[in-house]
Amino acid sequence: MKIGTIPNITYLEVPQKNPLRWVVLYREDEENFTCQTGRVKCKDFFNDNLAFFQHGVDFSMYGYKAKVKKNEEGVYFLLLNVENKNTFLHNINVLNVKLYEQLKCEVAYWQVEKDIIILLPNELWKNTWRMSLVTALIRCSNYGYKHEKWEDFFHSQAPLISMDRVFDDLTRNNTEKWGFLVPEDFSGMWYFCGKDHNSFKKPKQTGEIIHNNGCVNWSYFMQDMGVKA
Repeated sequence: MKIGTIPNITYLEVPQKNPLRWVVLYREDEENFTCQTGRVKCKDFFNDNLAFFQHGVDFSMYGYKAKVKKNEEGVYFLLLNVENKNTFLHNINVLNVKLYEQLKCEVAYWQVEKDIIILLPNELWKNTWRMSLVTALIRCSNYGYKHEKWEDFFHSQAPLISMDRVFDDLTRNNTEKWGFLVPEDFSGMWYFCGKDHNSFKKPKQTGEIIHNNGCVNWSYFMQDMGVKA
């Protein structure tokens, strides 16, 4: 597999403890990939891409442009700075068990010299809950901590909680119990920021609302409506 030159683009991003960096790719043919972004550390940018894929909502946040090309089967990423490939890929395989159980899909991957290419399939681009959760667990697979089952991702000593500190107790409980399937009343929405700000009411929403609409955001707005795991 051959990967084109990574653009020399920087984004306004907060620091990340994890060295993992993402580059959005486009697969031109069986062997060749084009790099569509610079090195990304903030996974929230992929919510912006999701907005473009779902409804053609095109906006830029912190220097990152939502409008990128998507392959028919999903979106490819080049992952840089994977610190322990064996442990990382072991954790992706554990994650894939849950993905197949709930969505009948998996994160596909290929090793390319010192880096890894992954494919996030279409089912993960249905809503920002799924995108937030899968990218959090992928990032937390890169701390050298080996998970053996789904519940291990949410253990108090696991990187998601002890190192990355991505999710608080409410969000951890919801994501562990629900996985990639939010309660039925919310399942048709591609973003959810409360009863008046969601994709049913405002399907063309842009900017910070979408960018920040990850699992924590969903969890607190659902709690406001009396819903939690």
